[in-house]
Amino acid sequence: MPIRDALLPEFDHEMANTRKVLERVPDGKLDWRPHAKSGTMAWLAGHVANLPSWGGLILAQDSLDLEPGGKPLPSAPLPKTTGDILAMFDKNVAATRQAIAAAEDAHLMKPCRCRRTDAPS
Repeated sequence: MPIRDALLPEFDHEMANTRKVLERVPDGKLDWRPHAKSGTMAWLAGHVANLPSWGGLILAQDSLDLEPGGKPLPSAPLPKTTGDILAMFDKNVAATRQAIAAAEDAHLMKPCRCRRTDAPS
């Protein structure tokens, strides 16, 4: 059995559960912070909605530089509504699912390096 065939059911299960959580983010509370040092609900939910995109990025290249040229990758725009959060999540999930479905075992077995340009190797 190809690795992707083992990964996809688990991916689908986890993404369905994550979507259920994001569906419950209240529109009227996107400025709320769980703690004074925390990001807003919009930032936190947007971060969770953006995380699935990392899978596609990692599958598309052998190395992921989080600070190319010493500058952090640009942040995704803050969502303004729960609908924005879900749309971002659905788009990212679909792209990564497609990348996993197309991946061959040899590619999935290759090491991937995640780094920062200025950090020691």
